[in-house]
Amino acid sequence: MIARCYVNTIAPCVFQLLAMRYAMIAMKTIEEIRHDWLSRLIEKHGTVAALNEALGRARTDATLLQIKNQAPNTRSGKPRNMGSDLAREIEEKLGLERGMLDNQISALPPVFTAAQSTPAPGYVRFDRLDVQAAAGGGQLANEYPEVVEQIDVLERWAREHFDGMLFSRIRVISARGTSMSGTIENGDVLFVDVSVNHYDSEAVYVIARPDVGVQVKRLQMMGGGRLAILSDNPKNMPEYVEKDEMNTVRICGRVLASWTLKRLWIESAG
Repeated sequence: MIARCYVNTIAPCVFQLLAMRYAMIAMKTIEEIRHDWLSRLIEKHGTVAALNEALGRARTDATLLQIKNQAPNTRSGKPRNMGSDLAREIEEKLGLERGMLDNQISALPPVFTAAQSTPAPGYVRFDRLDVQAAAGGGQLANEYPEVVEQIDVLERWAREHFDGMLFSRIRVISARGTSMSGTIENGDVLFVDVSVNHYDSEAVYVIARPDVGVQVKRLQMMGGGRLAILSDNPKNMPEYVEKDEMNTVRICGRVLASWTLKRLWIESAG
């Protein structure tokens, strides 16, 4: 399934519409909802073995298949179901929103729904790549990152923030770490102009270094052709690359904008 995210102003009538929509949908038990999601995830990955692999489990692990087939528990004789611990593990391993597997698929609001083959009128689509640019220690670079989902945003918002720019040049990635805190936070969604492959002015870039991996850093050219790699978090010290070592830093793109999502509720333990 392809994630679809909308950037829009939420009017009060939207909440009324969602409330009506939820009321019209027959309520399912949490076990049924998680079973539906498991079936959807198996369908997305192709096989139970492939899903196991994506979760870091042995391909032959029978747990998910037993839950899918609702095989009877050897102790209680009742059908096997997905518990909260397993649901949270799957969400974490697949990069899904926490609690997502507890929401009915058909009841999800428009911020997460199956995308059409083309964006809806008034929206533009960006590919999100399987890349985590570290605002801290580097993540290992993938020369040909996979498109893992697509994000639709209001065309009006995109033109306001990327005025005069070809949208086809923009890709979306995730940030990890705290070294750019104050500008970019851990988990932020970054919009990157991947056509920029050289330094042209002080800005925040996505860079790759053989000994570090992929990072998001502020670059500043110093006297004598020396390049400063800066972290906006004052707790982190700057790094410097001499002119004759420039070939060790590859610029992968320039960061144009970011989205920060703040968690307002955390499920209590137990």
